[in-house]
Amino acid sequence: MGRRRTRMGRRPRSGKRLESWIAAIGATAKELEQAESDQLTLDEAAKELEQAQLALDKLRRDLKGFEARYGTLAEIQAALEQRRGQIKLAEAERVERTAMEAAARVNIDTDLAKMCDRDAVLKAAETMRRIQHSRPSSANRERFSEAQDAVRREAKRLADSGFAWAFADALIDINYNPAVFMLGRVDAVSDGVR
Repeated sequence: MGRRRTRMGRRPRSGKRLESWIAAIGATAKELEQAESDQLTLDEAAKELEQAQLALDKLRRDLKGFEARYGTLAEIQAALEQRRGQIKLAEAERVERTAMEAAARVNIDTDLAKMCDRDAVLKAAETMRRIQHSRPSSANRERFSEAQDAVRREAKRLADSGFAWAFADALIDINYNPAVFMLGRVDAVSDGVR
């Protein structure tokens, strides 16, 4: 006897079920995929939001630190204006002081001119220098002594006023000796009054 073969399930019916199941699963898979991508997008957004919050917190801390160190912008501007005012005041004082010093120099030069004839001393020094560099003679010795006496007179007038002039003192101490005299140019020698 021949055995009969039986088939399990009918193919056309099973195929339709499989196709509908695949379609249902495919739709569900797409929905799951979309939900998962939305979830990833939400996670990424949450991370970005957290990073933005951290950056904002850092900026706020930096701003507070800056304000603690320097104050507000208005305070900085007020301090700057105060410094500018102090600079202008100091500048005005400097200009005033410079003008006072210039006036004092003029007064000192005028007072010194009353105490001592500076030009006469310089002229006598030049005469002494020229004589020392010329041939020794009694006429030159006499002219040297006259020039030295003129320097002595002016130095005495200055000393009577309570001042001394190192240049005039040096001229007074020089001896007539044409071979050794090394005065050089008169204008190169210090003419300071002490």
